[in-house]
Amino acid sequence: MPVIAQAAESAENPNLGGPLLFLAVVLGLFAYVMQKRREKLAEEVGFDLKEKKVRKGPRNLPLPPPPPPIEVRPRLIDVVIDETEARVAFAAAPPPEPDEIFTEMLVNEGMEALRDRQNSSLFAGVTSVVVLAEHGGSRTQVARVSLETPGLLPPRSVFPSILDLTHIALDPIDIVFERGLDSSEDLGTNGVAADLRLPRAVETVLRAQGIDPLCEDVGDLIIGILPSIGYKIEDGPVPGVYIAQKHGSRTHLQLVPSDADGDSVLDADTMSRFAFEFQMSQCERGLLITGRRSSPETADRERREPRIRFLTVERIQGFLDGMGLS
Repeated sequence: MPVIAQAAESAENPNLGGPLLFLAVVLGLFAYVMQKRREKLAEEVGFDLKEKKVRKGPRNLPLPPPPPPIEVRPRLIDVVIDETEARVAFAAAPPPEPDEIFTEMLVNEGMEALRDRQNSSLFAGVTSVVVLAEHGGSRTQVARVSLETPGLLPPRSVFPSILDLTHIALDPIDIVFERGLDSSEDLGTNGVAADLRLPRAVETVLRAQGIDPLCEDVGDLIIGILPSIGYKIEDGPVPGVYIAQKHGSRTHLQLVPSDADGDSVLDADTMSRFAFEFQMSQCERGLLITGRRSSPETADRERREPRIRFLTVERIQGFLDGMGLS
């Protein structure tokens, strides 16, 4: 029935006046609330209700946090410019055989180290750049690059750094806390990463930091990999303890080296001490990394405390495979 007709009828029938007046008030309040909500939503998304169009950008919407910077870079030792030649030396571990990925990475880093010197008078006559890697007290020439124009470096690469694996690799720490760790392969009794199958991208990341995968302990290897997938690594309160931060979450890392005989099992006291130190750290997750073997108690502790994991020597290869790199 139309409202006017209802009003006319209510004038004839005074019993209808009260309910109709109440209904009108309710409808008016509902329309007012909906209009205010519409205006608020339009303001949040940047829509102009009068002009019926979107403004230049949304307002009052929080921006997503920027991705963490990739901190993996070879450490620059020195730059020497000698008439027609510029020599750039980095603290890096060259592979035993020439490798084009490692060479490309270090050449790019060498060019970047020279960019702020390109406009100097000393650089004007440079026709070649020699890139060197220093490791174990000796220097190895990795590449010699001739410049097409004296004193002019090639343009900066527009591609992501080879040392940034965030766009191609999965996070193995996330995977081990979601799916657990498989004890599938054994690295032998020395706790060294020499027998690991490392993707070339991962090996390049390690060598860029002066880490030789053929000689280092598995713990140092894992700590060296994490920055390439977006983790910021900070030293903990004592040696061998680190805090890995990513996307606002913190992981307590503890390295436990192998015993002298190289054939030891992760003991209960070490696991208990790690669990206590993890609790004190107030981190969201805890990961112990060791060249020792696991025991039946290892898996039992992980079941009882799902926030901790024990990355023992026979679990390392599965951890690395979790990155999804060939």
